[in-house]
Amino acid sequence: MTYIRIFFKIFFPKQVYSNRRGVAQFGLAHYLGVVGAGSSNLPTPKSVPHPHPGDGGFFMPGRKFNASVIQFRAVKGRPGENIEALIELCGKAVEEGSVIINLPEMCLTGYIWPDPQSIMPYAEEPEGPSFLKFSNFCRNNRCFISYGYAEKNRTAVYNAQNLIGPDGRLLLTYRKSHLFEADESWAQTGDKGFMNTGTDYGVMGMGICMDINYDDFVEFHINNRTDLILFPSNWLEEGLDVIRYWRYRLGDYRGAVLISNTFGTEQGVGFCGRSSIINNGVVLGSLPPDGNGVLTCNISL
Repeated sequence: MTYIRIFFKIFFPKQVYSNRRGVAQFGLAHYLGVVGAGSSNLPTPKSVPHPHPGDGGFFMPGRKFNASVIQFRAVKGRPGENIEALIELCGKAVEEGSVIINLPEMCLTGYIWPDPQSIMPYAEEPEGPSFLKFSNFCRNNRCFISYGYAEKNRTAVYNAQNLIGPDGRLLLTYRKSHLFEADESWAQTGDKGFMNTGTDYGVMGMGICMDINYDDFVEFHINNRTDLILFPSNWLEEGLDVIRYWRYRLGDYRGAVLISNTFGTEQGVGFCGRSSIINNGVVLGSLPPDGNGVLTCNISL
C-alpha cells in the first residue's frame, strides 16, 4: 500500500472527504494547508448542538478526578506476558491517583494479523482470562479500566473494547464500527454501534482508532451526552501532527477524551505513540512518540 493510500485511508476515508455533513468537510489540500503547515488556526467544524458536559449524567457537574492513558507496545501473540506488563503500568497509574485508566487498541496480542485463523488462538470472550485479571485489579484498586482486545464470538473475531467498573463488573463491550485496512484481513465489522453508560464519574463512552475519522462517532457522543470518551488506538506514524488532527476530528465535543496509542513497528508498520488526554478541547498532556508509559491528568467536567 503506497504512502498516499495509507494517508487517505487513515485521515480521509470516503465519508470524510466526500463533503458529507459533519465536522470534517475539508479536502486533503485544505487540511495540509491549515494543519500540516503548522498554522495555529484549526478549521472551524460545522456546529452541532451539545449539552454541557455532565448534563444528564449520574454525578455532580464540576467534579474533578485523575485519569490515565497507558501507552504500550504489545509483544505479538503473548497475551499472558502483555497483561502482566499492563497490570504493572496500571499500578503506576493508581499510585498517581488515577480512578479511570485507558489502555491501547489490541494491547494483548498485537494488531497485524493475516486472517481470523491466525489470531483466533489468542482471541477471548468478553469475560475471558484477561478480563478476570483486569477485573480483579479494578476491584482491588476501586478503578475503571478500558482496554482493546480481540473478541472471540463463535467463529467470528472482532476488534473490541471492554470497560470494567470499580466493582470488577463488565460494564460495556464495544466492537469497532469502522475498520481500517489492517483490520479487514481478520476482524468482522462491529455490529453493536457506538455506546456509553452512566457512572459516578459521568457518562463514559467508547470508540476505537479509525472510528474518529467518521462523523457518526463524535455526533453520537455529543448527542448522547457522553462526558468522557475512552479511545484506544493503534494509530500509524505518518509524519503529521496527529494530536492536532485528533482535536480537529473531535469538532464541537467538549468533554474529556483519553487516547491511548501504541508505538514502534509491527511487521513493518510504524505507529506514532503520542497518547494524549484532551479536556474541553485543550490538550492536558501527551506522551512521547516512543516508549511504554503512563500519563495521568486531572479531569474537570
